[in-house]
Amino acid sequence: MEGHLKTLREFLLSAYRNGGNLFIIKLIGLALNYGVLLLILYYYGFEGNGEYAVKLELARGLKVFVVFGLDYLIVKEVTALIEDYTENTGQLLAVFLFSNVFFISIFLLLSLFFEIDNNILYWTLFMAFWRFISHFFRGRDNMLAYGFFEFAVFQGIVFSSIILANFVFNTMPFESLINILNLIGLVLCFIVVLPKMAKTQNLRGFLSLMKKGWNNILRYYKRGLNFVLTNSSNILSVSILYIIIKDNYSSEVLGIYDTVLKFAMIISLPLIAVSGRVMTLAAKYFNHKKIRELRNYIGKVTKMLILGSSILTIGVCVFFWIYSSYFNLELKDYWPLFLILLAAQLVNNWTGPVGVVLQVSNNEKIFNRITIISAIYLIISTFIFAKFFDIYIIAVNMIVYLLMINLMSLYVQKKKLGIQPHADLFRKIHESDHPKIQ
Repeated sequence: MEGHLKTLREFLLSAYRNGGNLFIIKLIGLALNYGVLLLILYYYGFEGNGEYAVKLELARGLKVFVVFGLDYLIVKEVTALIEDYTENTGQLLAVFLFSNVFFISIFLLLSLFFEIDNNILYWTLFMAFWRFISHFFRGRDNMLAYGFFEFAVFQGIVFSSIILANFVFNTMPFESLINILNLIGLVLCFIVVLPKMAKTQNLRGFLSLMKKGWNNILRYYKRGLNFVLTNSSNILSVSILYIIIKDNYSSEVLGIYDTVLKFAMIISLPLIAVSGRVMTLAAKYFNHKKIRELRNYIGKVTKMLILGSSILTIGVCVFFWIYSSYFNLELKDYWPLFLILLAAQLVNNWTGPVGVVLQVSNNEKIFNRITIISAIYLIISTFIFAKFFDIYIIAVNMIVYLLMINLMSLYVQKKKLGIQPHADLFRKIHESDHPKIQ
């Protein structure tokens, strides 16, 4: 056991060395996320958390269609040209601005027929802008700025807004403060960052860029479509899941579900820590046709994720017990829900980084089909189960959903790449337990 712990420690230290400041920013973003959760529970209760969570998840899902893969395209564009990148970067900015106009128009049209919270529109636009800006810096290899805009800025604004709403502006809802602070941040970015993207400082040059972006908009949308399919299925399915839970149960039940889920997701820290590095190395091994090295590396990563998430499970259980026993007594009644969602997260961690491997090994179209099929199952089954069963069955169904998407992905990984990390792991365990007789 001591040897396994030493290996795990070395693995996480390697993730930090390779991730550097980005690793720290990710942890800060994660801490802010849980800080927001605890503040909302303290000041607004489970019902307040449910109201906030459903709007936030819906905005996250819709954000994918505003960005429309342009975030990944700008990474490719800037990375390829680094110092002397062309006006294509500015054209991507123009297309992104047009996407925002399209989304606002569609949202306002729908709001004429349906009652939709305007915060969903605002938060979708804010998160889309932060993501697009973050990936510009990612392409320039400025990982500190990338991490700040991608993982920390929105959560930091939400955290600050709740504090201000309860200590300074007592009559103002914290959602309004979120919008005000985001708007201030965006104005500053328009002044400082966007001219660097557009490579122009005057209005005439900017209008010319917008015209060129409009003329090439369909070409950029076509290039970004695969990224939309990859990212939208899982995110939108979770967004719709939250809407179904709220409509069939209540905001309070959704708030409880979201709270317990976020506690359970703490065990995914190792997966979060190594995901970026896994994508980089897996792509490198595959592009250089080093499949044996790729297989060994994925086997090692999977082993560490199994070990790391299993150890964290014990700590998270203790943390949940302390919090529910001394700080939020209502959660004591939801231990079964917590254990079910914890099992779902273990499934996601124990199967390893299979989705990342498929995306960097020219199997992204197959992975897209898997995520779409799984997302359709989750939405339809949740809609049906919510009519007849309680929230515990919804949580069990989450295990089924994650098993479906991960087992199908593992099968494709085995068939297309010959990578079987679990078979290799069990074989090594068997050999260690039954050493060959000399």
